[in-house]
Amino acid sequence: MLIIDTDAASVLAKGELLEQTLELLEKHETVITPKIEEELEKPLEHGYDYPNKIFQKIKTENPTEKERIQYRKQFNEQSIDKGELEAITVSKNRDSIFFTMDQRAAKYAEKQGVQTLSFNNLAKLLLEKQIITENKLEKHLKQIEQRDNRDLDIENILDRD
Repeated sequence: MLIIDTDAASVLAKGELLEQTLELLEKHETVITPKIEEELEKPLEHGYDYPNKIFQKIKTENPTEKERIQYRKQFNEQSIDKGELEAITVSKNRDSIFFTMDQRAAKYAEKQGVQTLSFNNLAKLLLEKQIITENKLEKHLKQIEQRDNRDLDIENILDRD
């Protein structure tokens, strides 16, 4: 199972890489958690429609009672947001991979023994598995930079260093 946090899901939707990512990870169930869903609903209130792309393709996986208890115990101790903490808690309990764009969340997840996936590695895998061409990936990466006001290390992702 792959659990995606809010920022990572948003970037995939804005960059129109969601379908390619799901194709790459077709052997893994890809989900969000209820707190991530709540966070993704906020842009809808402001007129953005990209969360609908996520909701159409990715289901919400509810935490078990044990996971809810663990989440509540950890909540006040951490400097990461509620959605990331819930996703990490579920990932840890289900031996799942956590996909995030947030370095603090990734470091916390790794300290918890949770395997993480970074955006750069995901993009490189899309190329390696020939799911997308280099030219198309570069176009999508530039689209993400523009739509999400984010700097990506495109040269590194495309191994042009």
